[in-house]
Amino acid sequence: MAEAEVREASGPDEPKRHDRFGWDDLLPETSSDETDSGWGEHRTGADPADIRRFLDDKPPHHF
Repeated sequence: MAEAEVREASGPDEPKRHDRFGWDDLLPETSSDETDSGWGEHRTGADPADIRRFLDDKPPHHF
């Protein structure tokens, strides 16, 4: 009888939870860090603006 009450409270479209705290789905299958572009990709060419920014942002003790 308690199981039927839980189903009614959660609604017919919601999947039944496996644990009573609802911690079975804390993390998604993939995170946004794994799907962001730019990580691990090699750049095809050097942009002059990137080189200029690198030289401008370089601390004086690195020259």
